[in-house]
Amino acid sequence: MTVKKPKTLNGVKIIEHKNWNTVKFYTSTGYLINTYRHCPKEIPFKSKYHSHENQHLCGGWHYFEHPDEEILNRVLNGLKPCGELHFREDDQKELEKMIMRLSKIKNLWHHVEKMSWGIYRVYVCPKGKSLVDLLGEKNIIKLMEVYEDIGPNVLAYAYKPMSDYYKIWSDDLTEYNIKGLFLGYPFDITLSLYE
Repeated sequence: MTVKKPKTLNGVKIIEHKNWNTVKFYTSTGYLINTYRHCPKEIPFKSKYHSHENQHLCGGWHYFEHPDEEILNRVLNGLKPCGELHFREDDQKELEKMIMRLSKIKNLWHHVEKMSWGIYRVYVCPKGKSLVDLLGEKNIIKLMEVYEDIGPNVLAYAYKPMSDYYKIWSDDLTEYNIKGLFLGYPFDITLSLYE
């Protein structure tokens, strides 16, 4: 059975229900990648840093490759708070080129970490900026008030430089709320993981 591509520009289809929405992500060829159910209808504020386009860059999907260039450009253009670039062990030359390039970009922080499974992660974010700097204190407080579960994790890192966040990077579900904020994933998707 072939899944038809939805009639949307970015491969995202939102199905509205009475109390919540379902959000589906499709590849450019129209195949379903992922479905998120119980997404809240109301989000406390809008942010240019959090979008369905950033969700398409989620490295955990591995359904198709997204160029690291796109991730880096979204961070540099203020459309994504932080980014994570990936390089295989046999891509040493490409990794070295990227590190040289990143070191020349003013006001961009980067950190390289070799993971146990042989992949290098390169974290990038604006140098010295916190989530409060990007989203505003009122919006952070509003987010914590509306979604009480995420309050403690967000508060722990909201005022610190985003570069501190890589130290607690984890694939643990309890951190999806803050990981989504840092990587620019849409609030409705991040919050649906707690339903």
